[in-house]
Amino acid sequence: MLNVEEFKKISNIIELSKIKELLRRGLRVERIGNWIWVTGHTLNSKELLKEYGFKWNKSKFAWFYHKGNYYKKSQKDYTLEELRKAFE
Repeated sequence: MLNVEEFKKISNIIELSKIKELLRRGLRVERIGNWIWVTGHTLNSKELLKEYGFKWNKSKFAWFYHKGNYYKKSQKDYTLEELRKAFE
């Protein structure tokens, strides 16, 4: 579950009402760097996640959201666990 500080940091990236709805559906929502990642049983929420602007990452088996444009700097495909450790 996200604490108050995480909610504040996430609110700079995406609307809190969207995050609250995802949490209400029992999904795991986490901020890693400037990215929002959603994992869990997401199949029933697939259309909602798309509507919110999330995209599917098949190698991480997770949905992600990033505000604005970005490009991949590294050729390595990091796991979610490696990303979590890098942004602790």
